[in-house]
Amino acid sequence: MTLRMLRRVAVSLSVSAVTIFGQVPDTITVTPRLATTAVLTDADDPAIWIHPTRPERSLILGTDKGAAPNGGLYAWNLDGSLQQRLVLPRPNNVDVRRGVPLGGQLVDIAVVTMRADHELRVFAISPETRTLTEITTAGGIEVFKSPYGLTLYQRWHDRALFAIVSSKHDSTRSQLWQLRLQDDGSGRVQGTLVRQWGNHAGIIEGMVADDQLGYLYASEQGAGIHKYYADPDHGDEPLALFATEDGIAGNHKGLALYACPDGTGYLLLATPKDQALRLYPRDGEPGQPHRHRLLTTVRRTQGETGVSVEVTNFRTSNDFANGLLVWHDELGRRFSLIGWEEIARAFLHVCVAAVTSSGVADESAGAGIAGFALHQNHPNPFNPQTRIQFDLPAAGWVQLAVFDVLGRRLKTLQEGWLPAGAHAAWWDATDDRSQMAPSGTYYLRLHTEGFTETRKMTLLR
Repeated sequence: MTLRMLRRVAVSLSVSAVTIFGQVPDTITVTPRLATTAVLTDADDPAIWIHPTRPERSLILGTDKGAAPNGGLYAWNLDGSLQQRLVLPRPNNVDVRRGVPLGGQLVDIAVVTMRADHELRVFAISPETRTLTEITTAGGIEVFKSPYGLTLYQRWHDRALFAIVSSKHDSTRSQLWQLRLQDDGSGRVQGTLVRQWGNHAGIIEGMVADDQLGYLYASEQGAGIHKYYADPDHGDEPLALFATEDGIAGNHKGLALYACPDGTGYLLLATPKDQALRLYPRDGEPGQPHRHRLLTTVRRTQGETGVSVEVTNFRTSNDFANGLLVWHDELGRRFSLIGWEEIARAFLHVCVAAVTSSGVADESAGAGIAGFALHQNHPNPFNPQTRIQFDLPAAGWVQLAVFDVLGRRLKTLQEGWLPAGAHAAWWDATDDRSQMAPSGTYYLRLHTEGFTETRKMTLLR
């Protein structure tokens, strides 16, 4: 499939970003606006599916990890009413991705870990009926014993889809498995193991992949949040371990990502023992992208907070015009729905992504942008970091990368689908493996469909 085809069929966005300045308080208290109906046994993990043309018809997915016939995968409307329930024995975690190539078309899918059956199951989500239908390959997708945590990762440059899975079983819980999910030739989904790595002492359940920036975050109970490259081609080296203290009582549980197109946003960690969410900056600190320090703690006024959380910056219904947070209510066996502005208030970013009614990108964000441009980095020469600005008159796939004088790619700063507008990135003088680059001349290249521009820059240590 060509980039031009992807541009026509991908879920299209118009994005408005608002940065609000203020001293972030230590604690933010929120009140749920709505809640889903209760599950039969034990609610566990949510996901949010955004309808490609009518966001008010989006769905909240969630698992009931009870045994059959009570266990199942649920789909709720945005008012909390039940849309569909599929009976499944002991499902654990669920995640969704849009636009997966299957059977010659792009399909939105949900993937579920099946703890008792040691497998993954895959479901297609129909925008027309808003129902889920299983499309797992006939032979199944077998994984290790007691699959527990799950996140999907969709690589930006080729749209390859991966599932990253953790285990609760003593024999396999130290490692993560990554499987490539793809068409089995009949329009159904098969999985192929591409890597297994890690040596974690505790259990990992909460995981989230940052498709845009290419990172994986995995929360180890009682230890902290591990950060890795999500792309299996970039190696297994740990990039960071954070949230090791921060006043956290009990286990580190669910993770979610509030992602803005400019690379900013927030990583959310559920800590159920102290009834809270911890928020960390997605982009780290200037010059230190892998340093994530606690920003604030979120608590709620109603319900008993649980193990999981999900968030989206999409505008959905009028009740959630600035994004939606879904937070597990353990005591109520359900999920609470909270508007993102209740958390952001006057302290945090709000970047609203909106699906247009026609499914075609609203490129008004590019108004006033004369054409594609890569501006000279500043400062130049620089040490230890420099800022790069570039302009996009239309939404599209973009790669911004640093090369050495021999033409070898040293660091990918941006790779993925971006909206029209003015954008900025930082280079901290490290390579893709976080090794420091030596003094010298480097080349910065912006590449998108039909446009390439290169700038020279100098690092002086």
